[in-house]
Amino acid sequence: MKIGYRQRLANFAGGLRLSRELARRERQPREGLHLYQQKRLESVVRHAALHSPFYRERLAGAVGEGPVELSRLPTLKKSEMMEHFDELVTDGHLRMESLLGWVEDLDHEELYLDRYRVMTTSGSSGHKGLFVFDRSEWRTVIGMFLRYSAMAGVRPRLPRRLRIAAIIGASPTHMSRQLSASVSVGIHRVLTLSVTQPVEQLVESLNRFRPDFVAAYPSAATRLAEEQLAGRLRLTLAGMSTSSELRTPEMTERIVEAFGVHPFDHYATTEGLWGCECEHHQASTSSRMSRSSKTSTTLECPLPSGNQVHACW
Repeated sequence: MKIGYRQRLANFAGGLRLSRELARRERQPREGLHLYQQKRLESVVRHAALHSPFYRERLAGAVGEGPVELSRLPTLKKSEMMEHFDELVTDGHLRMESLLGWVEDLDHEELYLDRYRVMTTSGSSGHKGLFVFDRSEWRTVIGMFLRYSAMAGVRPRLPRRLRIAAIIGASPTHMSRQLSASVSVGIHRVLTLSVTQPVEQLVESLNRFRPDFVAAYPSAATRLAEEQLAGRLRLTLAGMSTSSELRTPEMTERIVEAFGVHPFDHYATTEGLWGCECEHHQASTSSRMSRSSKTSTTLECPLPSGNQVHACW
């Protein structure tokens, strides 16, 4: 089923409500936050143990009558997830072979079985990942995106709408491409460009569009910084964000020199775990959990001590 504007608008509205809930939750006392995290953890783990054949066996002995302990849960590698995909999902209608065959022909926003969004990772790690989201899960992703955007200063503006340029993955199955389409409901003026386009094309399109805000991979942002310093790119930016790759201090310095703005750092996984800096580019060790997928579940151990994020939903 193709996704029309009315459905995109409904998903956006649902995500907007959730983003406001996330903002409120971030400010609650730590004790309340821990209770909320434990409640969500209990929900997703017990759902997986009940409905996923893979986790029914994997979690035997780790999940009992008492509280679920995250440190006792087994981790799951992407290669293992793909190997056991059909037994891992909680909906028996989802089969890896059929999903991969369907998603290969995807060239626009469309739902699998009129219910699920399907996306893949690039496979740059050596293992391509396959992920599905139902409507409520996808609205959660939109909510996390909108909350992060607000932290980065991207808010609705009238009468002149904010101009946003997003330099993202080329494939229509990539999360960045599908999310960009989902939030393009007319609140901002959005230009979507592919990271695989020649830099000359990027420069020409950006000069013509004159964005206020640019979102890009760090490598792409650094290439654009060189074009800006060389005088071929002529942008006056209010903000920038980078994601999906490591941004080194040297890259950050070059971007700031070129555009006069400090880019926000954003961490996101196709599984649905996101983290970002706050409005002041500060990091802390606090974490927030938001997504509780009932379709497919990847259980991970906590981040090692010392890894720093401001908000991890």
